[in-house]
Amino acid sequence: MNGLCTETPPLVLFLQEHWLVPSKLFLIQNFSPSFTSFGMSAMEEESGKKLLAGRPFGGVATLIHNSLLSHISVIKISERFVILSCGNYSLVNVYLPCKQKGSVDTLTDVLAELYYYLDQNRHRSLILGGDFNTDLGIDSAHSLLVHEFLNAFNIIVCNAVIAPNCNYTYFNDAQGSKSMTDYFCVSSSLTTDLTTNVMRDELLNMSDHLPISIGINSVVVLSPGGDSVAPLPQGVKKGAKSRLRWDKAYLPLFYNRSNREAQHLMSPLDIFLTKIFGISDSQKIVDLPRSRAQIAAHRAEAKTLIEMVYNSLVTALNIAAKATVPSIGPARLKHWWNHELDCLKGAARVSFVKWRDGGNPRVGPLWDNYIMAKKVFKSTAKKIKKTNNEGVNNSLLESLNSTTKFWTMWRAKLGAPKNLPLLVNGKKSETDIAKEFSEYFYTVAAPNSAVRAAELQSEFRDRVADYGASEDLSACLLSVESVGKALKKLSNGSAPV
Repeated sequence: MNGLCTETPPLVLFLQEHWLVPSKLFLIQNFSPSFTSFGMSAMEEESGKKLLAGRPFGGVATLIHNSLLSHISVIKISERFVILSCGNYSLVNVYLPCKQKGSVDTLTDVLAELYYYLDQNRHRSLILGGDFNTDLGIDSAHSLLVHEFLNAFNIIVCNAVIAPNCNYTYFNDAQGSKSMTDYFCVSSSLTTDLTTNVMRDELLNMSDHLPISIGINSVVVLSPGGDSVAPLPQGVKKGAKSRLRWDKAYLPLFYNRSNREAQHLMSPLDIFLTKIFGISDSQKIVDLPRSRAQIAAHRAEAKTLIEMVYNSLVTALNIAAKATVPSIGPARLKHWWNHELDCLKGAARVSFVKWRDGGNPRVGPLWDNYIMAKKVFKSTAKKIKKTNNEGVNNSLLESLNSTTKFWTMWRAKLGAPKNLPLLVNGKKSETDIAKEFSEYFYTVAAPNSAVRAAELQSEFRDRVADYGASEDLSACLLSVESVGKALKKLSNGSAPV
């Protein structure tokens, strides 16, 4: 990987068999500051059951160059494949099962799941690559299934367009065996744009697979301005009133983007701290003596800096969220839907595809599996929906002892959105109506008596003059740790103050 990422790095890297447990995935995420990783461990379930032994599990990861990051949306991340969208492309990284007893069924399941997600994105051109664990040039149970899948999406193996410089990708020096098991494939519409198809045998390679590199001379249709909003979930339409759905977002993508957007804020902070304390290291500044007079001398400058940093930070977070988090209307999603239903729906879809590919039999194991998976999905959905609705009813009943709380709960769960008035005191436009409200509340807040207002102001100033302020500010200072603890105590789903 080091060799691939030096000099002129590629825009996209497909990795297979990284063999990492969940706690070690950071090794890929932090491999290069120029790339962001999308993937998961294939050992999460097994590592939670027992000690890992024997042959390591695979795992796939796709590394995207940060110059493309704002245009990437996640379609599906699983143990055997990663599907991302980039403009008019779907990038598909796969690790298919090895040839062994029972692997044909596993391969069928993987291809059926891939079919489900790619079928929903047929409007995009496909770039598919990875370890197929079978030679597509030799007829076998595995290769025939793969070719059938490729034909369903009109995908062409790149080796058929540009002959590779090597007749193998897998090699075992000890046994002297070689085979072609790794491929790139593209939509037929991209074959004329394919410029290179190379086995990178010139690199220092510690793996038993040669890396493959392809080049495509095609225009990637990206969103205007270089930012793409994260896609809405299937079946969701953009509404006028929407909110960020963090539960539908890929958070590592948001963290990476927000970090890049906020990096420029460190420079003015360092300059200001150096000006006051002579150093910018906050850990050392904590131990320095400080006086109230010293702080007061820079109060105005500090307030200006705080306002600038605050506004810039809010802007940076908004930009990052807009680019990486779906914005969905509150009434567009089933509030009772959960991850379990996602899995059951996927299983039902896979069993349906297998039944359909088997000739739509009305008897036998394919039919029985399809009917059972469909029945389990529908009954579980009905049960979860009922349980969730009962929870809403219970919440309303528990809040009956408070009229305000009851109607707050009612409006939140069952109430219709309020519509703004179209006419206020003869004003029609939003700007004029807002000005009307502003003038009204300004009048309401005006002093009733100018004499009494002056007396209260004089009394306040006298009290401030008599206030005895301590010069020792140690008890008033906040550390990074104390701020972090306070933030962790905040409830999720609450609006900022």
